[in-house]
Amino acid sequence: MLDLAVKYADELKSKMQSIWFNEKYKYYNSQYYYNDFEVAEDTWAQHQYVSINSEQEIIGYISYSINRQTNSIYDVRIIDFSDNDKLTFARDLIKAIKDIFEKFHFHKINFYVVKGNPAEKAYDKIVEKCGGRIIGIYRDHVRLIDNGVYDIKVYEITLTDYYTKSGVNLIKRLGNTV
Repeated sequence: MLDLAVKYADELKSKMQSIWFNEKYKYYNSQYYYNDFEVAEDTWAQHQYVSINSEQEIIGYISYSINRQTNSIYDVRIIDFSDNDKLTFARDLIKAIKDIFEKFHFHKINFYVVKGNPAEKAYDKIVEKCGGRIIGIYRDHVRLIDNGVYDIKVYEITLTDYYTKSGVNLIKRLGNTV
């Protein structure tokens, strides 16, 4: 179940600190150092969610920053803490993307994945399913905690492409507000 991160702030902060310097999570941070994690107190600049399993435990985190000038999404952050509840997390991730377009009517999502991340193939499939595309590869773009320098793959999903792929008439859906 997708829920607001602010409701789980202390637990989430502790969970985020627990992954520092953990090789398994090196792709999430996209840097060679860590900052203290903070949960936003409002939703103007970003939306932050947790994925919760049936035992009410945090199994994942999904957030994105909002550019209000262009009505677009950037700095998407996705982390799956679970080893055995991938389906719940995947459903919550799809719901977050669906809400970006169908609930909040943002114009576009831009995000990236560090090449080599085990989740890269899943992101490729999600982007294709949502009508998005791979923009390109930035070579030698990030340095991770293993001191390796990695490429990143950049994605984009637009509102129009999302609705075209889903077969829904965008003008009807938004009531001629586009």
